[in-house]
Amino acid sequence: KPPHQIKNGAGCPRAGAGWAHGFSLGTAGVDCAGSFLNVSISDQGRPDSLFLSWDEPDGGALGYTLAIYTLEPDVLLQNGSAGPNATSFQFQGLVPGTGYSIEVTAALAFSRHGCVTGTLWLSGDAVCVVFGTGPAPVHNLSLSSDGSPSALRASWMDAPGQKDGYRLVLYHLNSQGAVRNESVPRAVSTFLFDGLLAGSEYALRIITLAGARQASTSTHQWTAPTTPAALTLQSLGSSTSLFASWSHAEGAAWLHLTLHNLLSHMMTRTVSAKRGLSIYTFQHLSPGTLYHLGVSAAAGPYWAAGPNATAWTYPLAPSGVTLTSKRHPLGLSAAWHRASGDRDQFLIHLYSKELLMQQNVSVGPDTQNFTFLGLLPGIQYSVEVTALAGPYRALAPSATAWTCEYGLRPVGMVSYSESVHAAIRGALAAASPLMPLSPAMINGGSTSALLVHWEAPAGQRDGYLVSVYEEGSLAAGRRVNVGKDSTNVSLAGLAPGSCYHVGISALAGPYSSDPQNVTGCTVPAAPANVSLTNSGSSSVLRAAWDEPPGGRDHYRVILYSLAPWGIETAQSLGPNAQNITWTHLAAGSRFTAQVTAVKGPYESSSVNVTQWTYPLAPPNVYLRNQGHSDRLSASWGAGAGERDGYTLTLYHAQAGTVAANASVRKDAHKFTFSGLAPGHKYLLEVASVAGPYRTFAGNISDWTTPLVPVNFSAMPGESRTVLAVSWGQAPSQQDYCQLWLRGPGNTLPQRQTLAGGQVQHFFRGLVPGRNYSVSLSCVAGPYWSSTGILVLRVSPFSAPDPVEDLQCQPDSKGFSLSWTFPAGDVETCELAAERLSGGSPQAEAWVIAPRSKTSLWGLEPDSSYRISVSAVGRNGLRSRAVTLVCNTSAEGRSPPDVPRVEPGSRVLISPDTFSEENGQIEYYAVIVTSNESLSRPTQETVSSTWYDHYYGQEDSYVAVLLPNPFHPDKRSTPQIWSVPVGTDECGQSREICNGKLKANTQYRFSIAAFTKYDLVDPSVSFTAFSGKAVPRAASAVDSLEIIPLRGGVFSPRQGHNFISCRNVHRPIPIQSFKQYYEAKTANANHGFFQDFEELKEVGKEQPKVEAELPANVSKNRYPHVLPYDHSRVRLSLLGEEPHSDYINANYIPGYASPQEFIVTQGPLKKTIEDFWRLVWEQSVCNIIMLTVGMENGRVLCDHYWPSELSLVSYGHIHVDLLSQSSADEWTMRTFKLWHVSEQLRGRHVTHLHYTAWPDHGIPESTASLMAFLDLARGHMQKAKGSGPTLVHCSAGVGRSGTFIALDRLLQQLKQEKVVDVFNTIYTMRMSRYSMIQTLVRPWAFSLRPCRQISRAGRDSCPIPLKSFLQHHAQKSAKSNAGFLREYEVGAPGAAPCWRSQTPAPPYVLGVKGALAAGPDTQVHTHTP
Repeated sequence: KPPHQIKNGAGCPRAGAGWAHGFSLGTAGVDCAGSFLNVSISDQGRPDSLFLSWDEPDGGALGYTLAIYTLEPDVLLQNGSAGPNATSFQFQGLVPGTGYSIEVTAALAFSRHGCVTGTLWLSGDAVCVVFGTGPAPVHNLSLSSDGSPSALRASWMDAPGQKDGYRLVLYHLNSQGAVRNESVPRAVSTFLFDGLLAGSEYALRIITLAGARQASTSTHQWTAPTTPAALTLQSLGSSTSLFASWSHAEGAAWLHLTLHNLLSHMMTRTVSAKRGLSIYTFQHLSPGTLYHLGVSAAAGPYWAAGPNATAWTYPLAPSGVTLTSKRHPLGLSAAWHRASGDRDQFLIHLYSKELLMQQNVSVGPDTQNFTFLGLLPGIQYSVEVTALAGPYRALAPSATAWTCEYGLRPVGMVSYSESVHAAIRGALAAASPLMPLSPAMINGGSTSALLVHWEAPAGQRDGYLVSVYEEGSLAAGRRVNVGKDSTNVSLAGLAPGSCYHVGISALAGPYSSDPQNVTGCTVPAAPANVSLTNSGSSSVLRAAWDEPPGGRDHYRVILYSLAPWGIETAQSLGPNAQNITWTHLAAGSRFTAQVTAVKGPYESSSVNVTQWTYPLAPPNVYLRNQGHSDRLSASWGAGAGERDGYTLTLYHAQAGTVAANASVRKDAHKFTFSGLAPGHKYLLEVASVAGPYRTFAGNISDWTTPLVPVNFSAMPGESRTVLAVSWGQAPSQQDYCQLWLRGPGNTLPQRQTLAGGQVQHFFRGLVPGRNYSVSLSCVAGPYWSSTGILVLRVSPFSAPDPVEDLQCQPDSKGFSLSWTFPAGDVETCELAAERLSGGSPQAEAWVIAPRSKTSLWGLEPDSSYRISVSAVGRNGLRSRAVTLVCNTSAEGRSPPDVPRVEPGSRVLISPDTFSEENGQIEYYAVIVTSNESLSRPTQETVSSTWYDHYYGQEDSYVAVLLPNPFHPDKRSTPQIWSVPVGTDECGQSREICNGKLKANTQYRFSIAAFTKYDLVDPSVSFTAFSGKAVPRAASAVDSLEIIPLRGGVFSPRQGHNFISCRNVHRPIPIQSFKQYYEAKTANANHGFFQDFEELKEVGKEQPKVEAELPANVSKNRYPHVLPYDHSRVRLSLLGEEPHSDYINANYIPGYASPQEFIVTQGPLKKTIEDFWRLVWEQSVCNIIMLTVGMENGRVLCDHYWPSELSLVSYGHIHVDLLSQSSADEWTMRTFKLWHVSEQLRGRHVTHLHYTAWPDHGIPESTASLMAFLDLARGHMQKAKGSGPTLVHCSAGVGRSGTFIALDRLLQQLKQEKVVDVFNTIYTMRMSRYSMIQTLVRPWAFSLRPCRQISRAGRDSCPIPLKSFLQHHAQKSAKSNAGFLREYEVGAPGAAPCWRSQTPAPPYVLGVKGALAAGPDTQVHTHTP
């Protein structure tokens, strides 16, 4: 044939308004593919181009033409061509974020047809693809703080091309968490982030949104730092180190500390400290030196100068102090060695205890001696040398010496000077008053006064002298004179928190007594202006206060928790501290702080101050549509810490106004907003509340479900090929609405996007004889609602047209008929023959003919018949019947005699009941029926037995089958044969059973004659059924009258049967299963092929909308194996991801429960986290894996569990491999699972991995699979009451379907003693697409164990799995003598249930599970 051009005859359908919502542009790298030419398309990461590739068709192509159109309006943008060897093409210069329709046309050497899936159509003869370029990222993105410590401003240039808007995500790089998530319109090009942490680095990612696709770019920047506060520098008594401390250092990434020596004007130390450090000790410094400390803060490129402080190191005391006499009666010389380091001066203190005198002299820092003159001779003096540096002093040990006397005295004589001094001392002692007694001093709780009192001594005095010295002060003391009669004095105007030394001396004239010394302290002043502040943190509080006057030893600071009440922490701070910062506090909690100044035993406390920490934002916030049009359900987790409650604010996304507010208790974790507008988008803001503070979680959004129009109806149009669909106005807002028209089977539906306000649409070009269904759906965001499918079962265009040109060619025994099929979807034709001769019309034959001709034989000669032919559409509707009267030719032979029935229920068959013109009769059979409307048996009745009737649902069956007793080669031929009915004799084979009849049931009977007896393709003729007979109780029939019709035996019609799928329950009793199995496997599994033809389209018309969405296409391992919407397993949504509930998995009914199993595909790398979410959310306890990971270089299933005995995290699910044990053909693993939100609730999951089942094949051994199934069934029984059992292979249809079918059939066989193979496959294929994908080979294989079990009930002894090893050892002893004996017993002829020409069934279990059995016929099929 000459080559012809495949062209777009009717124009490629392209989406209209709202296409981005309907198709959700795929992400970059995800291909949309069509089956015709296997076209794939992607943008390869470039927003301005699209790349197409395709497979070269069989036989090659002459060339290709390509065209790309804009969607709105539908305008040709570019076109191109490719040569015959090309398999790719690229369109460039496109607009980013824009949807396009691409048309690919191939010139082939012959016509071919294909189908397309997903978002591809085959319109006319062209492949059309709807795809879109990805959006472009923004340009010139910048992020700056402008010197602000709490804000960053983002700015950018608008992204070119089409877009919906931008999403801005701000990350705190130190914590690696997102702190802000904002959505802005596409016209916005700047945004201010405030409320940020000072001195922190942030990263900003700006995402350009276009439908479901996005492009992003990012940058980073620092907020400006803040300087620390309350810097202190103290020596803490050390001469070589200084201790620095500060607070409020959280606002800087780095602190730089610089220490200067103010005496030498040299920089001594430079230190850089990380964020969080608040103390540092400078060591190896010079003693007695004044230092200056400066602090600056840094964060990224920003610097800020901070406070400064000064402090002295303690000086070192001098050493080697001496005091010597210079042989001068009035002089002493003091000398010492100065220590290392610096000092301001030396203080020299000379005193005499005898004379109660003292003298102080200050000398320079480098002086090392000093001489005191004018002293009294012969007096003992002591000297102390102190080094002074700033406020600090260091005292050396004192030295003592005597002054020289005036002259030397002879030995034994008292000198003149001694006598003079003794006299002086005596006079002084006689004139001095006595010391005051019992001195004491109290403060009375005062911060500025001390009360001194004493008791008066004996004797006379003029008064008292009270000397007051402040401890640690170099200032001169105070002196207070008190009258002689006073015994107390109040000292006012003192410094708070200071200790004083008081000396009390009695005065008498020029003389005074030795002082009585006493020490006391004032109460310290309480801290003033105490504050407790929160700078926006959930775990940090800062207390600060003003330094009170006076002194103190230290501060004691206590932080109390108020709920529950208790001391959170108590600390002591230095006397100069003015603030403290607490970290790691509980979030959302209320605290009270108290600051106390302490001096010795005395203390003063501040007023208590109260503050809250910020609560943590609620985690895991979700806003979900639970299928309602007027409500949305919010849920959130409980964050760490405390809170008073939560506030929820719902906004209209488009208007930005508040739609609803709610406040809930702190223990609440969900809330439902009702009364919302259908088809609208809403934003939810959830905040934790603690005291005056609120912490908000990021905004999330969702849509309410739109409402669909009312009064949806369909009616015929102006012709039989036109359908008019109408509806009312949509009662709610929506993005768009679509009208769907579906034909039968798996044909791609027609979809029409409706214009706003449209209320009617006409579908044209419909096909007669085809059932159609229509539905209308409306979309708002990710949700759609539908009117439901309106099935048009009976309408003028549903029935096919009648046949044409009906012709008849008569014979004496029947007719040859032919006709012309009408146009449309015609499945077959029905023929009915009525005999018009010899009285009223009588039905004689009814035939199903799939072709345009057939034959009717076995009719009466020389008779007139009315033939009626009706066309039967694929929808089951019939056309108007076309009739024709036809006469058979005359024949000389007279009708046969009517068979007689003897008393005692014996049917009499005579040799002239049937003619043998068309072949010799080999067998006769008696057919029994309880169907009152059936006039004659059908061919299917031949395969039905008494067991099918008595224990099943068959109404007709073969009761007796016997070889032809009138065969001419027999020695003696009887004239009549008596056949008893209902004797309950079944024999050993149980193939044909003459069982007892049901009590109180009306039966009719027919006789069948076979020229060839074959259950699949017999040559048989039947008499009509007799009148009715009712058996007594359970006994045989009393008397039967069988009136056979004359007729020759004719061969059955050619071609396959027309079988209705309405009767899906077809149980097979265990007694009949062997016969059923052998019949199905005969002629290379011909019976199974027939069943497959009947079941191959079951379920395929059911919608798979969710699986075909572009967002979910890449989650499917095989593009043609998609889950039905009605039975798919739905995961919980992840945040705002609208399609995160999708996984390629369906619920599958088992024997015990309609959701006993979940079947899924082998996980992909990108769906492993979804797989474990499925296991967790469905409470799965057992996983059955029936595939290896890779076979013949092809990945069948990605590795989804831990490889070692260790814990691995898959998203929110932690999986720990606890144990693993392997056998020859399977491996068993035990996992423990945790969810991040439920760490204390682990679950154990068993993983049973069968590795002996090859892809594209079946296991070598049924015994191996049976042992594995027994193991799996045991684990399923232990987990009864938990979630479904999860089964997967590679695609989740072939091996998974066979495994479940086998388990279900074995359970049914055990409980009911029947197996319903047809219904098992039917229900599975209604739940998941193509379960047992190619039925013949795996279906036949799955029935072998049932066959073995049905046989084991009669002539074998099943061996329990736990006893098999012992059994095997016994049978294999002595060169397998035990197995050989069993084989001889089961050999042909030894067991009457097996025919010699039929191979024995595989039932002997050999070494390592191999089968000792005859070979099975294998048909190569494809089973993913």
